[in-house]
Amino acid sequence: MRHLPRADGRYLRHRYLRLRLSTNDGSELFREDATFCPRPGSVTGSVTLHAHNYPGSVLRHRDGGIWLDGSDGTRAFAGQASFIVRRAWA
Repeated sequence: MRHLPRADGRYLRHRYLRLRLSTNDGSELFREDATFCPRPGSVTGSVTLHAHNYPGSVLRHRDGGIWLDGSDGTRAFAGQASFIVRRAWA
């Protein structure tokens, strides 16, 4: 399990089922919402990020954002939930 901090101290967190950047408010809910379990994605070299506090839910790109969704079992969903990790921009 991992927290995903940014260089400016904010963290990736799901809130109201949408991924967003938030500062750590020290709450247990924040820690739960900002904890993801990376697993191999459907594309070689990719990861799928599973929400720690929503078993069966993963981050997925859809509708112009990143959302927390349960899989529908399709290849399209698996592709939308697979992310290639890149180096941070300078």
